[in-house]
Amino acid sequence: MKRIAASVSLIALGASCIYSNAEESFMTGDAGKIWNVSARLRGFYDDNINTSETAAQHAFGFSIEPQVGIHWQRDQNTLIASYMYSYTYYDHTVGPYGRYDQNHFFNLEFDHTFSERYSIKVRDDFSVGQEPDVVRSRDFITTVQRIPGDNFRNDGGFTFNAELTPVFGLEAGYQNLLFDYHDPNESIISDRIEQYAHLDARWHVLPETVAVLGYQFALIDYTRNGIIPATGLPSDSRNNWGHYIYAGADHTFNPDFSVSFRGGGRYTEYYNDPTSSHSEISPYAKIGLTWTYGPESYVTGGFTYDWNSTDVLNGSARGSQAGTVFATWRHRIIPNLFGSINGQYQHSTVISSSPFVDDGVEQIYLIGVNFEYQFCHYMSAEVGYDFTKVDSEFAARSYDRNKVYIGVRAIY
Repeated sequence: MKRIAASVSLIALGASCIYSNAEESFMTGDAGKIWNVSARLRGFYDDNINTSETAAQHAFGFSIEPQVGIHWQRDQNTLIASYMYSYTYYDHTVGPYGRYDQNHFFNLEFDHTFSERYSIKVRDDFSVGQEPDVVRSRDFITTVQRIPGDNFRNDGGFTFNAELTPVFGLEAGYQNLLFDYHDPNESIISDRIEQYAHLDARWHVLPETVAVLGYQFALIDYTRNGIIPATGLPSDSRNNWGHYIYAGADHTFNPDFSVSFRGGGRYTEYYNDPTSSHSEISPYAKIGLTWTYGPESYVTGGFTYDWNSTDVLNGSARGSQAGTVFATWRHRIIPNLFGSINGQYQHSTVISSSPFVDDGVEQIYLIGVNFEYQFCHYMSAEVGYDFTKVDSEFAARSYDRNKVYIGVRAIY
């Protein structure tokens, strides 16, 4: 959730929104405009910038987020791309990190339709930053605390769809996740490449329902050479591969309401463990729904349960079993006023392969509330609140964090 904040003059803001109908048509893209630029300004108060229970430090600050994007569509091709730079300043020093953050976000999506039966989608999501949500994976939170330096996370892949007959099709896909941390200690623990390749058989059992049977192969490779602190084991001892078998369905109740479900299991083998071979079987589930119930009003949400990497140093811990519930509700209160609520809860059990070390539990709560008033198509103001809570059985990881902000956004 990217917020904007700053104090603004509502009178000046309203006056700046007076423009002609021709200009409004151009701003909304009716004139064939394929690019846009925007800027966000946010002022905020953060009561725990160090993400620490024992060394909590509050701070006021501001952030600036310029962004440029493109949405190009021609015949059988669609290209969507954007880049955003974020500069955040604090009036207090953030632990050993200084008084400012610089984050970068790049997103790319390209769709190509070969014919009515064959299509491919390529995407990439790249970010650089210090906050936990900047370097998180698509489904799970691994790192819960701020980490200094330029930390990289890249999530890319493709999906190819083939309708072999009117009722039977195949979907093949590949995903690559790269994590690279600047801090030497975190780098030994968390630098890795995750690769996933899947093949799904899709059967149109009803016009609105598609049954799915699939297989996915996962390969997790820790890339930084070194000894994991407190374990005496090399970082690549946690390398593993996994095999998924799952079944599910995609169902469209109506054009505004759809649900997707996958359920099955994963077999994981830690093939590079120097002490002993270790394998485990765990459940796998993924549920998603989308409901658009009114003009610019919708609910999205879901649930995911899977194996996940961990940066917890729990003796011989190799990974965790994590379940995540998430939801977003955006509602158009009146024509120009919107409210939204975002929530996420993650329960992780860190699994130890040693009989002498107990498994441990970590719970993460994320809540965000936002109100946005659109003065016109290209100018809006907003106010909001974010809450983070980490409840962990592991030392120095639990904390509460509250942030409030007020801001303005301009788009052209």
